[in-house]
Amino acid sequence: MSYLNIKDLPKTHRGREAKLIPKEFVNSISKIPEGKALEMKEKVSIVQSRIKRMVEEKTIAEKYKVVQRTVEGKKRVFVTHEQ
Repeated sequence: MSYLNIKDLPKTHRGREAKLIPKEFVNSISKIPEGKALEMKEKVSIVQSRIKRMVEEKTIAEKYKVVQRTVEGKKRVFVTHEQ
């Protein structure tokens, strides 16, 4: 029987590691004035998860909401800064 150091154990692969949120995304979200919305180019699920992480990390307040609307037959994603 042989013993291994704990730091030498292989890491588990439970899901994927969280990717860093791009600085451009953080800057654009934090600059939205109250009562205004910003159209995003990413999918709604990506924007929602980033907003959720930013709120959990206390990067932004909980006043931001992700909304999806159909405009002229195309789905568009908006982030609103509610009052």
